[in-house]
Amino acid sequence: MRITTKPIPVRLLGLLLVLCAGCGAGGSAESGELSANVEVGSEMSMALSAIDQLNLPEGTVVLAPTNSAVLALDADALARIGAENGLGRMLGDWQVAGPIDVDDLGTSINTVSGQMLPVSTVDGQTAVAGAPLVEVVEHNGVTVLVLDGWGTK
Repeated sequence: MRITTKPIPVRLLGLLLVLCAGCGAGGSAESGELSANVEVGSEMSMALSAIDQLNLPEGTVVLAPTNSAVLALDADALARIGAENGLGRMLGDWQVAGPIDVDDLGTSINTVSGQMLPVSTVDGQTAVAGAPLVEVVEHNGVTVLVLDGWGTK
């Protein structure tokens, strides 16, 4: 599945670069094996950079927000994410516990932090905890379920 994303305004791109530096942006979105063409500044570059810093084993499945979802947060939340790899720590908690079939997520996903996130499908659109699933990306052996939001339900 390939979703077309909107370009990020230039002023937000500057903020994105600052946040990526806080996330340990030493990893490259172009490195490793990807099932989608991911460019720097793409809708998932922040999450992929943070995932690189976690050194997760191959076969791990992680839920991750789009850059737009991160940038939509208030200033305090952005500061927490930008400080000391906050996005990486959050993504570490959003690892899926146990194996799942990404083509058939069922009715819920359990995370390693003990959260049970409901999965729903309405009119062909899958959502996890209310956040639309917009793409599934393979990145350095890690499967990333990219969500357009944070999931609040």
